[in-house]
Amino acid sequence: MTQISTDEIAKRAYEIWEADGCLHGRDVDYWLQAEAQLVATAAPEVTRGRASETLAAEPSAPKKP
Repeated sequence: MTQISTDEIAKRAYEIWEADGCLHGRDVDYWLQAEAQLVATAAPEVTRGRASETLAAEPSAPKKP
């Protein structure tokens, strides 16, 4: 599973803060938004990996004679 570092979250939060007009007092909001965005972009990779494992583990249907 991919881990997201605090440095990556801080960088993304800063980008969001700048794009939002550098508003003060919303640092926690920017941090949580950045974290959610980074987790969402990492999730498809994790989901694809698990789906592949699940499909590989499922028994195949018996063939008709």
